[in-house]
Amino acid sequence: MNKIERKIRNADKRVEKLMSENKFMESFTTNKFSVDGTGNIYTYLNPSMQHCFSSGRYFLQDFEEWAKGTGRIVFGKTQEEKEEYMAIARFESENKDAWMLRAYWEDIGNSFKNLEKPRTTKDKISKALLAVIRSYSNDALWYYPNLERLDDELLGAVVALSAIGCGTLGAMNYQNPENLSYMRQVAIAEVVFIYYHEKGMVPDYSIIFNKR
Repeated sequence: MNKIERKIRNADKRVEKLMSENKFMESFTTNKFSVDGTGNIYTYLNPSMQHCFSSGRYFLQDFEEWAKGTGRIVFGKTQEEKEEYMAIARFESENKDAWMLRAYWEDIGNSFKNLEKPRTTKDKISKALLAVIRSYSNDALWYYPNLERLDDELLGAVVALSAIGCGTLGAMNYQNPENLSYMRQVAIAEVVFIYYHEKGMVPDYSIIFNKR
């Protein structure tokens, strides 16, 4: 084994160790390091959390900095911004179902209101599903582990609403307040949010949506 081969092997092992120690460094690809024409070793990165980290060609030093929450891979123009992205990445990588907050962030807190006299289809759906999630959201720390039960109850409500012609059953990723399938997911995200919010764990997602 020559000097370059040894250098590549050591870099591969080092990145593997860093990724095993930091869940947020999970990647879709596990490319091995290569050497360019100038003798520098590099690899291509395709991170799982592409809302926080950049894909591209990087050197070993970039991975060392990434593990510390700084450097070229982490989004953000300033270190303060990078720390906001890192807070989101750590939160999502370490907590079950946390990804739902980002997926439904713009609807959480806005979709379910205790409407006295619902007039539109959107209002009726919100009021009906609110009745299902209220008991969960009032004591989310207790009910959160029972998301499967919540999902079953929401499914029953959604089927009933559909049967009386209130709303539609579209694709879950079709963002429409009259889409019962989508609103069912938002209802679950609402309970997940309350659970983590009561524990003081929710990071500020606004930096992601302000970037759009």
